[in-house]
Order: sequence, then structure tokens, then C-alpha cells
Amino acid sequence: MDNQNNQIENSSISNPPENNNQDHSHQRLFWVGVIVVLVILAIIGGVFYFYSPKKVAQNQVNQSQNIQKTDNQKSNQGIKNQSQADQTKTKVYSKKLGKLFKEIYPNKNEIFFSPDGQHCVYVIKSGKKYSMILDGKKQKEYDEINDGFVFSPNSQHFVYAAKSANKWFIVLDGKEQKKYDNVICEAISWPVFSPNSQHLAYVAISGEKQEVVLDGKEMKKYDSVWDLTFSPDSQHFAYVAKLNNKYFVVFDGKEQKKYDHLSMMGSILFFSPDSQHFAYVVRFKEKEFVVLDGQEQKKYDSVWDFTFSPDSQHFAYVVRFKEKEFVVLDGQEQKKYDEITKITFNPYNQLVYIAKLNDKLFIVSGSREKQEKYNRVRDLTFSSDGYRFAYLAGLNEKQFVVLDGKKQKEYDNKICDIESIIFSPNGLHLAYIVYSIHPHDNKYFVVIDGKEQKKYDYIKNLTFSLNSQHLAYIVISGGKQFVVLDGKELKNHQGKISNLHFTKNYLNYNVVQDNGEIWFVSKKVD
Repeated sequence: MDNQNNQIENSSISNPPENNNQDHSHQRLFWVGVIVVLVILAIIGGVFYFYSPKKVAQNQVNQSQNIQKTDNQKSNQGIKNQSQADQTKTKVYSKKLGKLFKEIYPNKNEIFFSPDGQHCVYVIKSGKKYSMILDGKKQKEYDEINDGFVFSPNSQHFVYAAKSANKWFIVLDGKEQKKYDNVICEAISWPVFSPNSQHLAYVAISGEKQEVVLDGKEMKKYDSVWDLTFSPDSQHFAYVAKLNNKYFVVFDGKEQKKYDHLSMMGSILFFSPDSQHFAYVVRFKEKEFVVLDGQEQKKYDSVWDFTFSPDSQHFAYVVRFKEKEFVVLDGQEQKKYDEITKITFNPYNQLVYIAKLNDKLFIVSGSREKQEKYNRVRDLTFSSDGYRFAYLAGLNEKQFVVLDGKKQKEYDNKICDIESIIFSPNGLHLAYIVYSIHPHDNKYFVVIDGKEQKKYDYIKNLTFSLNSQHLAYIVISGGKQFVVLDGKELKNHQGKISNLHFTKNYLNYNVVQDNGEIWFVSKKVD
């Protein structure tokens, strides 16, 4: 009995009666229907909501705001205008470097500033004695001071030549070096620091002989010495010497092959950017040739305009031979022309130059040449990324800048001239100076991205910031000098301005004010 009841109970749990199953089925259908209806209503409501006129208008407003935001972001990438500059809170740091002594000696290079602008020097004369003034402090008096005073590239060292008791010597960072009969301070024999500022070389004279003094060590004596040159990495040092009517290069202390004559066209020693290659020019029996890494190249009537590619893998120069001019690239003679303007490598290490043949102008790039329709072309300039180029061109009585093959505004060649064509570091902006040579309207103005800026009596030192967001230059107006930054005139410090340059976040320059005060000015920029 109990077992039967258990079986029934189990049976009733596992197998519900038939009529109960039907009731549950109806209930399920009812709730499924309710859920379906609710879902349909929700979808319909959502459709009306998302496509209502109010929502469409709101979407259009949001899109418009996004477009405006994007346009503003793009405009902010350009050069800041005056209103933007006014809104930017800038901090100006000024450091007084001293005040001019009334005894300043005008024929001694006037005032000279260090590369970073934070030091200045000049010479004064008191009676028969001369003294150097360094950062407003008078240095030791001497019988004479030569013009050859030089700061190191890092602005941490300073050297000049002085005379006392009929002997000349170098004064390095205030310390007198060994005395000689003379120390040469001329254009091709100036005291020179290495690029890393760790080495100093100069030419000293003892009796009738000249010798290079490198880091205080005297080198071999010669009849004459000039063109002291350090490699870009400061690891190599070379110069030209003459002995017994023979000319030769001394490279890292070793005399190279001797010749009857070396070219005298200013500096004749050339290092590649990576300091691994070295070249110079020799003149022999009315011919000239290049010596590259110790190997003599082919002889021509004349040789000039030597240049290495940025990656140091290519070397080119211009030659003249039998009334024709052409380029020699990596030892290979290129096409002959009547005339070739200065050659250059673009940032992609491709050689580019301007050539003239039968009164037609060409821009030659690699093995390709493109004929230009202008009478004259010069000052070919590339952006740092190599994608853009510009040059100054002339046609009939007009001159203008050509940017990426497109002619910019024309100016009358008789009364205007154009100079200082520069790209911003990022290559997005181009600026140049236009000035009038008309006697009744002698004005200068800057053109930036095709827009003419305010006119002044004179403009110089056109300079972009490192991030390409700012443009600065020095102007003269009404007899006053001041700096213009992004169209805004900076007149807090007026006077004789020089050494204008940008560092990472600052615009820097030096000012000698009318009251004789000397200042280093540093203005923070974005």
C-alpha cells in the first residue's frame, strides 16, 4: 500500500494530469504574445525617436561642431597670427649682460655675442692700452688685441689674441697661452674650435716659420699654414701647408702628396657629413682636379661647387672643360651645358641643379631635366622632407617665387627684389622678403604663405621656430630696431638687435639699447 502510494505520488509529479498541461500551454502562449507586442512597440518607439526632426537637427548641430573643431585644429597647425599671439600668455626673460664702456674701440669688431646669446665681448681702449670686456667685466690690459676673438660652438669657451712686451699669444678662458712672435687672425687662418667645442687650433709665427698649435701642442713648422678644418665629428683635423715652394694637405698630422699649387678659392678642404670622406682641390699646369680620399680625379679647366650628399654616399662638383660646364657625380660626367648654377642634394640624396643650354633654362634632377619658361632662375630651395621646392624666377621685367611649380605673385623687376627664401622645418610654410629699390618707396615686407605682411624700412634675419609654429624677424622702423614675432611687434627692448634664433620653446636675441645697456632677451613661445 505504501509502495503504491509512493508510486502514485511519484507518478503524479513526473506526469501531470492532461488537463493541467493544457492550462499551462495557454498561459505560455499568452505571455509570449505579451512579450512580442512589447518588443514591437519598443521598436516602433525607437524608430520614431531616432528619426524625429528634433533628433535629426541635433545630429546636424553635432556634425557642424565637429567640422568647426577640425577646421580650428587645422588652422592651429599654421603660423600664429597677431590675435592668437596676443591671446597667448608669454613669459619674457631678460638678462643684462652689462653696459657699454664709453671707451669702446669701434675698429675692433664692435660687439660680439656667443652663439647662445648669453655672453658678449668687445674691446675698449684706455690711453695706449686695450682691454677685453666680457659680460660687462673688464679683463686684463694689453698693448694690443687682435680682431680674432671667437666663442666655442657651445658658448662655454672664449679665445682672443693679445700682445704684450712685443709678443703675441692666445688668451683662452682668461688664461694666457704660450707667447710667439705673432698669432695669425685672418679670414683663412682664424683660431677655430672643433664642432664639439673640445679642441682649439690656431696658427702661431716664430721667426719666419708658421706652425699649428692644436690643444696647446705645437705641430711641425712650415713656411705658411692656412685653412684649419675639423671634421663634423671632431675626430679629424686637417690644414694646408707650404714648404719649399710645395703645397700639400696635412691630415691628422700626416703630410699628403705635394703639389706645385693648391686651389686658393677660400676654404678648399671638405669633409663628408659622416666625417668618413675628405676632399680638396689641386691646381696643376693650368688644370684643376679633385683629390677624394687620397685619390686624384680627372683634370679639368676649372673645378668648383663641391658638395657631399646628406648620407655621405655621393660626391659632386661642377667643372668647366672646352667652353662647357657639367657636373661630375661620383666620378661620372653628366650632361654638358653652357652654364650651371649652384648644385645641391635634396634630402633624398638626389642631385639637383639649374642649367642653361642655348638660352633655355632647365631644372635637372638626377637623370631628368625639366625645361622652364623663365628668363632666369636662382636660389633653388628644398623643404627638409624633400617633398617641396621653391626658387626665384624672372620673366621679362617681372620676378617672382615659384613654389612647387606654381608661380606666386609677380613684382616689378625694376623697383623690387626678392631674397631669403626659406621653408619652415616641417615644410608646410614658405616665407621670403620683398624689398623696393625705388628711391621714393624704399620699403621691406615679408611674404608668408602668399600673404604680404606689414612694411618696414628694413627687415633681416627671417627665422622659423623649431616646431614651425612661429616666424620672427628683425625690423627697422623710424630709426628704431625691434623684433616682429607672428606679426606682433615686440618693443620692450629696442636698440641694435642681433643673434636672433629659436631654441626649443624660446625666441632669443641680443639688444644693445640706446642707453648702452646690453641685454639677452628670451621670450617663451608655444
